[in-house]
Amino acid sequence: MSALSPKEKYRRYLLSDCWKLKRQYAMECAKFLCQRCFLAPAEDTHHGNGYTNVGNERPGDLICLCRNCHRAVHGLPPVAQPKPANDNQLLLPLQGGSSSQGRSSPPSPPPAKPRESVACAEKLQRWLKES
Repeated sequence: MSALSPKEKYRRYLLSDCWKLKRQYAMECAKFLCQRCFLAPAEDTHHGNGYTNVGNERPGDLICLCRNCHRAVHGLPPVAQPKPANDNQLLLPLQGGSSSQGRSSPPSPPPAKPRESVACAEKLQRWLKES
């Protein structure tokens, strides 16, 4: 049996419960707003300090970005955005409603899922303490 490629390991990590919790926490802290342009809703969570700490990220290693800012960070051209049919139509975020507004401290992490491993839960607690 051959070892997994780095790309496959990364793909599997992005499907893990640990990553999903870290990503959700980062999005809530960013109030679901792109941290580069501050105009569009965040859709992606980017490893801002490179990929050397993948799996052992610290809170400051992650940045939430809209799709076009994420593409720009990777040196890719922007994706064409659909234009409203008239100026009465607004493009509004679907997540991060009013419940996250007005908080003075970072939100609590989402509750751990029962199937999540103890090691993952402990790693997340250490991760949150570093923020």
